[in-house]
Amino acid sequence: MRAQNAPYDARMNRCTGLVSALVATSTIACASIAPDGVAPDGGSDPTADAAPSTDAPPGGKPDARPIPPGDAGGTDPAMVAACTAQIEYVNTSARDGALFEQKVPDVSAFFHAKSLQVCLVLYRTAAEVPRRPRLKFVLEDDEGVAYTVCGDNNCDEMHLNAGYLADYAASNDDLEDEIHGVIVHELAHVYQHMDGPGGLIEGMADYVRHRAGYVPLSRRQPGGNWDDPYNTSAFFVAWLDDKYPGLGYQLNQRMRADDRTAWSEQVFVDLTGKDVDTLWREYQAAI
Repeated sequence: MRAQNAPYDARMNRCTGLVSALVATSTIACASIAPDGVAPDGGSDPTADAAPSTDAPPGGKPDARPIPPGDAGGTDPAMVAACTAQIEYVNTSARDGALFEQKVPDVSAFFHAKSLQVCLVLYRTAAEVPRRPRLKFVLEDDEGVAYTVCGDNNCDEMHLNAGYLADYAASNDDLEDEIHGVIVHELAHVYQHMDGPGGLIEGMADYVRHRAGYVPLSRRQPGGNWDDPYNTSAFFVAWLDDKYPGLGYQLNQRMRADDRTAWSEQVFVDLTGKDVDTLWREYQAAI
């Protein structure tokens, strides 16, 4: 995440800055996603072009896209209402905005469906969902990939760089999936709790993207630290969630800013009986 106007790291197409400081002060912040083929350290991702993994995670769940919430049948109407914001769409792109609109002809319906996917990963009941009655989405000619603006514990404005879509489409044939994945990541920031380490906040957003089906397991690789952002911590949380069912949901709940409890790594001990360093070593050995 970054404060608005903070510089981008062009190698990674992502924002730079400290998430925890921004969240603590409720200043304008953003998050962005490394494109396929770019590792968190800015180098090439050796797994990006690999064939999809046939290994199932510890819980035995296949690496396949889940049924879209709209087709799941019997979705709680209260949950649908809680996760449905009034969308204000602004397209200021003079170059590449048409690419997005070709893939997403009905922006409001698209955001409602993606918001519900996000909510169904993060929450169990409608009462738990932070209320976001309005959401502004700006498609623009900018730098990087995307970011979400937050203030006063309310994230209600998202920006997407149309130029990134053009660059991505020039060398990839799955632009629609990339759009879905980027928007799901940013919507995770809209709805997730953020009282925690910056890397884990970004990891939780990519965890949601993974559970929604837009980060394949083939991109998982060993190394790094448990609180490294994006895919590294995302796959760690997914592994923990398979090993300790419901941990992803509980971890988000423990990152509430209004629970009167400061974040600490004790959360992992409370949820699993093991400290996070032990869990990280087990995860590294398992993958």
